[in-house]
Amino acid sequence: MIPYRISFSGIRDYKPRTISLMGKRDHILISGANGAGKSTLTFCWGAVMASTKVNVEGLRSKNLSDNRVWRAKIELIYENDGFVDAARFVRFTLDLEQEPGHPLKKEYYIAEGDRVDEWEQETRFSSSDKHFNFREYKRMLLQKYKIDPDAFYLIWYQQQDVNQFAVMKPEERFRIFSEMTGIESIQKSWESFKEQERDKEAILQTARNNQIQYKFELERWEKEKNRYEDQQSRIKRGILQYKTALCTLEDHYYTERMKYKDELEDVKENLDEKYEEAQQGEKQFAQLEAELLAKQAEFQSAEKEREIAEERQLQCKKESKDKEREWNAMKEEIKDVTDRVKNIGISEDVVRAEKSSKEQQLQEAEKEKVYTEQLISETSYNLNELRSEVAKLEVQVDNDEAAVVSAKNYIEQYKSSFYMEEKHTKVESMMRQTKDLVETVKKDLQQKYEEKKQLELNRYVSPRQEEGLRYFRREGLQAYPLRDLIELEGDAEFRHEDILNTIKYAIFVESKEFRPPNDLYYVPLPLIVPTESVISLPQYKLRIKEGDNEKLVSVAMKALWWVKQFFTGEQPCIQKNSLIDIRGFRGEQEKTEYILSEKAIMQRLEETGKWIEEHEKQLIQYERDIQTLEEKERKLHDIVYKLRDAEAVLQKAAERTFRIEQLGRKTEEKQRLEQEIQRLYAINQELHTRISRLRERLETLEQYEMIYEELHKEKEKIAHMQKLEQIHRELLDELKRVVEQRDILDETCNRLEIECNKASQKTKQQKQEVEELCAYIQRLEKKKKDVQEHFITTEEKLISIQRENQDANDTYGKLLEQLGWEKQIEEWSEAKALSQKQSAEITLEGALGETVDPLAPENYAKMKEENEKSNAELHNAEQILNELRENIALMRERLETTIQMNAHKIHKKFEQYMEQFHFEGKVEWNMDTNKHGDMRYYLYIKARKKGHRGKMEDISAKGRGGKVGSGVSGGEESLSSLLFALALLQTIEASPGYIILDEYDSALDDSRKEKVFTLFEQELNRKMIIVSPKSHDPNYLQHFSQALTVMHDASVPVSRILQVKRAIEETETVSKDN
Repeated sequence: MIPYRISFSGIRDYKPRTISLMGKRDHILISGANGAGKSTLTFCWGAVMASTKVNVEGLRSKNLSDNRVWRAKIELIYENDGFVDAARFVRFTLDLEQEPGHPLKKEYYIAEGDRVDEWEQETRFSSSDKHFNFREYKRMLLQKYKIDPDAFYLIWYQQQDVNQFAVMKPEERFRIFSEMTGIESIQKSWESFKEQERDKEAILQTARNNQIQYKFELERWEKEKNRYEDQQSRIKRGILQYKTALCTLEDHYYTERMKYKDELEDVKENLDEKYEEAQQGEKQFAQLEAELLAKQAEFQSAEKEREIAEERQLQCKKESKDKEREWNAMKEEIKDVTDRVKNIGISEDVVRAEKSSKEQQLQEAEKEKVYTEQLISETSYNLNELRSEVAKLEVQVDNDEAAVVSAKNYIEQYKSSFYMEEKHTKVESMMRQTKDLVETVKKDLQQKYEEKKQLELNRYVSPRQEEGLRYFRREGLQAYPLRDLIELEGDAEFRHEDILNTIKYAIFVESKEFRPPNDLYYVPLPLIVPTESVISLPQYKLRIKEGDNEKLVSVAMKALWWVKQFFTGEQPCIQKNSLIDIRGFRGEQEKTEYILSEKAIMQRLEETGKWIEEHEKQLIQYERDIQTLEEKERKLHDIVYKLRDAEAVLQKAAERTFRIEQLGRKTEEKQRLEQEIQRLYAINQELHTRISRLRERLETLEQYEMIYEELHKEKEKIAHMQKLEQIHRELLDELKRVVEQRDILDETCNRLEIECNKASQKTKQQKQEVEELCAYIQRLEKKKKDVQEHFITTEEKLISIQRENQDANDTYGKLLEQLGWEKQIEEWSEAKALSQKQSAEITLEGALGETVDPLAPENYAKMKEENEKSNAELHNAEQILNELRENIALMRERLETTIQMNAHKIHKKFEQYMEQFHFEGKVEWNMDTNKHGDMRYYLYIKARKKGHRGKMEDISAKGRGGKVGSGVSGGEESLSSLLFALALLQTIEASPGYIILDEYDSALDDSRKEKVFTLFEQELNRKMIIVSPKSHDPNYLQHFSQALTVMHDASVPVSRILQVKRAIEETETVSKDN
């Protein structure tokens, strides 16, 4: 951004003032006597930019008493040149206020707008604001507006720093150089790596010492471990053998004891069982005797009951015969009526009940018949409807089958709609591509027609040249392409034109200032001042175009002289078909074409004609192809449409299936209804038959009722006869029961007689078994006594060995637990087990008597782990150190390369600048290590007058010694420092739009001052604001768009700023105070 205006009030002894700073390349001079307050203006600049290098309180006037309020305001307006994402104008404001006895209050403001003093938005920054504070203000300056207020060496060059590079020590000079070029970060990284290297070397040496110590301790503890492990092995063998023998003996005795115990228990159990059996036998014998007596008494009682039953049987037979004779006599009396009643076969009550039931059944059957006839009518109607639906569905199913067959045939012919759509898409794609080709060919033909037209008129220009020429015609400026001014000689070959590929599309413009419309080479003709007349360059086969227009010939001579400057060796220059300048390289401007030769133009005209003819034929063929493809596309479109219909038919399989299933269901329903109606007809017929039968049965039952009415007239005889019949039946029943009772008693007597015989025999047998059991019990008592004696002996041995085993557990319990002892029993005899036990006791006592270190294995393991860790640490330390040294080597190479590259750039610039003042200049650098191992860097600035002998000396040699008589002079020292600063500014990346130089020319004479300023102006190519205490001649003032003079009246006191204006006669006059 470019400064546009600065305003301030309340600053030291200045009255409120506004200074215009307009102009991107317009320079401003601020002059005045020493102490007048010139630098105060630059301090205002730094204050409003929130620079940490400006003490804002120093802007307060010393003449303002402490009991008064100080208020000040600084406004700085920048014009945005388009490189910052902001409005066209940006205003930065600083408001200051300090009340007596209170700290200074500061507030910053940023405003933007497309016009000056018409601000669209403004942001306030204060120390108390959470979001918009002073830190946010500086962040926006750096990030959004690309302004670094603390980078004074980029935009400031103060009085005390005029000779800064001359009086600096080489180390300090290198520090400034590294900061400005960005080497400082690489340098710090490399020094950090060096510091890490020293630390890692110390770590490596410590690791080696530790590894030796660990190895010695590891060998010592290994011996102790082996002794301990041998002792533990013998203890283990002894204790295991001892415990195995004890366990084997214990198991042997326990097995013997359990054997005798089980045998004793078996004998006792058997004996108890036999005693119990004897008791049970005696009890059973007594029971059997009692049962025998009971059965004999029961048999006698059954004999008596059988005799009584026989007597009752005879009596019942006699009474039954008497009743039967009386009933037969009365039967003869009512034989006719009774015969008809007997023919009926059912009683009167049954007849009446059946008649009532049949009447009810007849009514129900008649109702059911009416209901059945109604169902038959409804079912017939539903059946007729269903038959109609089935007929329709059968027609639809037949039509579906025909459509499916047709669709399948069509799909078999054309595969699928997707396949044909792909073909259709490919045809459409080919048609679009062909149409695109037609458009491209038409466009290319149009360009070729235009090119042919220009070639025929011999006025060929490239598209970008045409764009530039149209632009200058609109601007009203005369412009000439290079090909209109120069050409190849007649005998030149086309290839001679290749040397001008980087500039042959250049355009020469009749104006000093203009805006290039594109990236071609545009040359202001008024700025070309040939030092010689050039009409041809034979070595390059170039000459000016001849013609009658003298002005065009003059322009062509300028253009050819301009071309010649690219081959003088000075930059910018053309070498190896590349344009080389101090900023870089540039290749060909356009694609390779020959435009400077008449032969080349004719050849291009012929080639263009052939190209047009070929592509016109190609265009016709493309149009034919498009017609063919359109016809093919229409056919494919119809096929795809029909295929989609066919696939849609096949995709409706679910609907067809549904119709088929529906037809099946409807057919089944129709069959069911037909069966139902047949069933209903059968039911109706059956009901008709049942009603007829019921009516016939009712007529019969009415006749039965009439017979029973006649029977009622003989009621008393019949009643007595029925009573006799009832008594006769009861006597027969009692006779039957008596006969059955007598049969049962016969069976009971026979059974009891047999049971008495069996009970007598069983009683005798039980008595014999009891006597045998008593003898067997006596034998078991003797065996029990023998087994008990063996059991006691074995138990005593077992108790003894268990006590010894428990003593071993108490004594060696921890050891057994460490060994992970588990009970083990061998198949030894008692004698062998006792032998093994004695041997193990001897081995165990001998091993336990030795003295060893029980911590030896643990210490050995720890020491081994420490040794392995030490080896790993040593390996890691060596590996890290090697990697670090490789990185250090790469970083050193990168650092040296970067320093060398930047120092060489500065050296070339410094050498070039010094040569313009007839000095030899050199910039060198070096690095070494001091006695503490720290890296030291040096940057030397050496100079001497041309023609002088002797080695070049660093310009700081005189300043450091403080002696006179050697080194460069003071003016030469200042000149060297300024030119080094210029070279340094030219090589760094930062490139602000302006620079403030405070008394940079105070140590220069008038002749060098203007020359140095001109050099700064040319090289920096940016706005400069110069603060100088010296008076200046009119020629020097011509470099500035405005000049200001600062005056201070100590008697008032007040400071004023006066503007120096140019007079028509180019004399200086001083205007009034603004």
